[in-house]
Amino acid sequence: MFESRSCSALPRNRRRHSARVAGCFGAALGVCLLAPPAAAQTIGGEVEHHVDEGLKSKQRSSPPKKKKKKKKPAKRSKSSSRQPRRAPEQKGYWSGDPNKAAGPKPAETKYPIRVLGGGLRIDPGVGGAYRGWRPQGYPALDVSTQNYYTWSLDVGVGLFGWVTLHHGYFESNSASAPSRPEAAITARAGNLAPKLTKALGVIGFPAVSFVWEPIFRYETRAFETTVTPKQPVRVIPHSASPNQPTTDFPLTTEPLTMVSGFESFIVGVKYNHDNDPTGIVQVPKGDFPEIYLGLGLTSYSKPYQVRVDDFVLDELVFDARFRGAGLAFGGETQRTPTKFYGSLSSQVGLGEVLLLEDYSLNDALPDDWLIGYVQGELTFGYLHPLLKTAPTLLGGIEATVGGMTFFYFKTFQAEGERETPPLNWDILWGLHAYITLPL
Repeated sequence: MFESRSCSALPRNRRRHSARVAGCFGAALGVCLLAPPAAAQTIGGEVEHHVDEGLKSKQRSSPPKKKKKKKKPAKRSKSSSRQPRRAPEQKGYWSGDPNKAAGPKPAETKYPIRVLGGGLRIDPGVGGAYRGWRPQGYPALDVSTQNYYTWSLDVGVGLFGWVTLHHGYFESNSASAPSRPEAAITARAGNLAPKLTKALGVIGFPAVSFVWEPIFRYETRAFETTVTPKQPVRVIPHSASPNQPTTDFPLTTEPLTMVSGFESFIVGVKYNHDNDPTGIVQVPKGDFPEIYLGLGLTSYSKPYQVRVDDFVLDELVFDARFRGAGLAFGGETQRTPTKFYGSLSSQVGLGEVLLLEDYSLNDALPDDWLIGYVQGELTFGYLHPLLKTAPTLLGGIEATVGGMTFFYFKTFQAEGERETPPLNWDILWGLHAYITLPL
């Protein structure tokens, strides 16, 4: 009523204008009321719309640049994007031309630096070691593990490519070191300190062929310690006759001196893949180890109680001699500064155990049984230049473990028979530190 009165009071032109405005407003209001509500008008719709648009734009555009690349120009052509990125010109960074070829690297100094020329090479050295010896125990004898602190002298010599002394080595812990004994077990005389001595000589003749080098290797060791019988035993000397009664040798429980002497000899040929056997400590030339193959002999003396595995004749202690002959093989990597090195020396073959001069343990075996042996030593070490001078002072450390075993075996075994009972074993180990001066 109020609105119609007001409209009638207006002039005709103004009434027409008001009618047009009201008509437009009504039409717009009708369109808005009839159209469906837009998704962007709600919070959920806004979020869905934003995520949807963002994912679509992500698929159309390239991956976002990482933060560390934000300093690059915003737009790059395809050709410029393939150019290598320049390093920032800051302290500690190279800012030269990345397309410029690098110059030759300075020559790297290889050690050792020697001072002798003309094909003469001498490697003297001194050192110290901690050695351990574990002989096989017996029910009637107290033979404990023995440890020794020793000093050592070492030398290697290369003579103009004709002869090479690869190792000339002596080690002991006493001025009066034990040697190969005439008797492996005797009555003890006074106080006895455990003693050890070791000597090694390896000589080769590369002049015959630098690749195939004939070698001779000799090694000897002697261990001296005290043995205490746990029960009365009879000590049988090596010179006794097998026909003598055991009662000719009295029972004793007194401490005894025990000396075990080991010897081995190898003749063979060494293969030098790198064709340079003249150096003892060598400048790096190759990584292929030097290997050898040949024939080996072994011999050692020790107190022994006859045993077959755990079955022991514990009343008699023999002054026994062990001997063997067989195949020898091994090898070593080059002793090169700043690198680890290793070596292996081993033998396998047939053995004999002389209980007396005229009687062996082999004589007591059935016809289809023999005695075999295996021995070996593995060394692993590292060599480092202490003074990078001429000549170069080198320091090294190496660990060694090895041993020997004699065992029974049957020549023809029936199906299911796999027994090889041991009759003796010894284990040796050591840690050796040294310095050497290649001249």
